[in-house]
Amino acid sequence: MQSNVAGAEPETDRGFMTAKPTDELDSFFAAQAPAPGRVAARPETESTAITEFFNYWSSLPLRDGMPDASDFAPSAIVRWLPEVILFELNAPTIATYRLAGTAVVERLGHNPTGSNLIDLLPEERRAEAGRTLQEIALRPCGLHMRYVNNYSTGRIGQVESLYLPLRPPAGSKPRVIAMNTPALTLAFEANRPRTTVVAGVTEVTWIDIGFGTPCGSQPRP
Repeated sequence: MQSNVAGAEPETDRGFMTAKPTDELDSFFAAQAPAPGRVAARPETESTAITEFFNYWSSLPLRDGMPDASDFAPSAIVRWLPEVILFELNAPTIATYRLAGTAVVERLGHNPTGSNLIDLLPEERRAEAGRTLQEIALRPCGLHMRYVNNYSTGRIGQVESLYLPLRPPAGSKPRVIAMNTPALTLAFEANRPRTTVVAGVTEVTWIDIGFGTPCGSQPRP
């Protein structure tokens, strides 16, 4: 994998390519485990959007396990774009929204572009979410999740999402792209001051794209 740290040399002795972590990341990895879950080779889903999204991502030229961000053509998945999110990982617990589809914006109740995804999570889930996103980008691997969001409108909704890595342009921060499927409304409550994402987790499946996953015996970045 291309280094994301200035002056860092890629490591190859752990079964996968990854940028050598900075001291900040090293300390973060030692203190915080990624989300536990099962392992699969591809998302096991009934969602056409997630299946087509994964198939398109997999069809692109892969270099050290991931396609270049410049090769990912939105026109190839145009009908699913309202549910696409692109994140840039600027620090262990800063995942900045670079892009949020219109359906995502509507559900959240605001346009999150430029804000930090981690700030929308319950406080007790934030460090784990940050570590999980680092795994996706730096190992690399994929993540398929089913979880619950508490929206500002009072709606409690179940969501299904697939997160995959993209190789960023030279000198840029790691990137993760996601496809979402709003699966089910569970209940309605009173309006809230803001939306909370991943208020509850139903299922986590790590997708092994050739470099292992955090589960089992595979080493971590």
